[in-house]
Amino acid sequence: MNLNLPSTKTLETIADPDAARKVRKLLELYRAWPNTSEGFSNLKDYIAVEAPHTWHWAFVQCYHRPQAYELVIAAANELLGLHGVEAVEDRNGRVVLEYCNTGDTYAPTLIYNLTRRTFSVGSWGDYVERHPHFA
Repeated sequence: MNLNLPSTKTLETIADPDAARKVRKLLELYRAWPNTSEGFSNLKDYIAVEAPHTWHWAFVQCYHRPQAYELVIAAANELLGLHGVEAVEDRNGRVVLEYCNTGDTYAPTLIYNLTRRTFSVGSWGDYVERHPHFA
């Protein structure tokens, strides 16, 4: 897992300062959870308080627990007040990106790159244009 995360200042380009701080804290907990015994518990507890709809989806509705990055991007989507999590697949049908849907292909948003296992801020439309072999 890449340890670099979008800064609060970068997150403020897609959210108000309060939401940006909450998303940054969420990403920091995600980065820390594999390294501490209480890490997943801390992440789960934070989501329960800050993104209760995501918590309910992940821990009540889902038969199989989502992967950690799926949980984090869903919680970030809730914190940002966006329109759900979407995916970009390569030509073989393999998911290469997941992103919070803003409703605009070129609007900056939170993106998770499954190949690099990193979170970043950008537009999924720009990514597809730079990597035409994925679309």
